[in-house]
Amino acid sequence: MKKYLLPLTAALCIALSGCRDAKLAEAAEGTWQTTLELKDEYGTPYDQMQTYTFKHEPDALKDGGTFVEYTLTTMTEEVEDIEVTYTTETSIEGEWEVIFGDLYQTYWLQTLDVAVTDVDYRLSDRASLDTQLDYLGAAVVYGMLGQEPIDKDELAEEIRKNAYQGFYASYEECNGMDGEGSCYDELTIKNGIMEFNTSDVGRIRLKKAK
Repeated sequence: MKKYLLPLTAALCIALSGCRDAKLAEAAEGTWQTTLELKDEYGTPYDQMQTYTFKHEPDALKDGGTFVEYTLTTMTEEVEDIEVTYTTETSIEGEWEVIFGDLYQTYWLQTLDVAVTDVDYRLSDRASLDTQLDYLGAAVVYGMLGQEPIDKDELAEEIRKNAYQGFYASYEECNGMDGEGSCYDELTIKNGIMEFNTSDVGRIRLKKAK
């Protein structure tokens, strides 16, 4: 009789876990938002708003569906004594699944879209006196011609290209070498709050949008 105990216990655990996964997948349906405090490669802090819209697609073989991830990030960078500010908006689609209480996500890289808005620039406070004089002189000349020292449209396009490459590489890394996606463990959903652990940021807390 004892030889049947282990298989029965294992089967029971799997059944209970599957039931829990199904409930989590159903609860994930909808739009969830959070704002993360991050740092760029130079240690400069910035905020990024993340929005996930999970669509639950009941399936006999998995508890999950598809999702859309949207980010809104306002950045400030300094290039050759010029301080540039801009906002990036990204969207990307993918598929998700709950397995043994963990959230698995795979990004569809071909759906990535990046837009750059609110581009502006100014002379850095740390610029030398010579640089300040050169900048002011150029600004006067361009102003007389009804132009700006730096073409904002060209600047925005250059930023967009660089941002696209950066986000693409980041999502590609999330998918892993095998392309099977990332695992975010200990998924919980309760009272309109979704939480899960990440390897880089720690535990993320999202609030369900009304």
